[in-house]
Amino acid sequence: KKTFYICVLVLTVGFYSCSDDLDTVPTDKTSTTEVFSSVDGALAAMNGVYRSLYFSDDFWSTSYGTENFGLASVNIAADLMGEDMGMGAPGSAWFWYDYRLWTRTEINNTSDRPYVWWYMFYNTINNVNNIIAYAPEAEGGVADRNNVLGQAFAMRAFAYFNLIQLYQRTYIGNE
Repeated sequence: KKTFYICVLVLTVGFYSCSDDLDTVPTDKTSTTEVFSSVDGALAAMNGVYRSLYFSDDFWSTSYGTENFGLASVNIAADLMGEDMGMGAPGSAWFWYDYRLWTRTEINNTSDRPYVWWYMFYNTINNVNNIIAYAPEAEGGVADRNNVLGQAFAMRAFAYFNLIQLYQRTYIGNE
């Protein structure tokens, strides 16, 4: 009798464990099909891309969060690395190493500025590529769909443009 009851119990638990009641949708993320089911979802994804360009608090980097705060930090550092900028003293040391062109030597570092720039712009490209791939099938008006797609194409071009400015070698000497 014990064996019979154990078998019945195991079978009962086995059948109920396969019930749909235990299948849950993740609460911390949304599937691609859900996001891009409508033009509004695609626009929300595009707004997320814009938002990611001004994150701070070590979002893009494991260190130097105060100096790696998104696109604005790229612009400041790029200005300081130009030939027309003068900086007499390190002050609080923010961006001092950019001015001294020291960050170019840190190209393989996974926490400093070159890595942050690379990761930020390629993450942007990845996100807008998803929008470009899925938004044409989204439900909504043609004008709204084209608006979102136009923003995605423009943002991808912007990210590539910044990567070229930051990492492309000059033609002379690198033919």
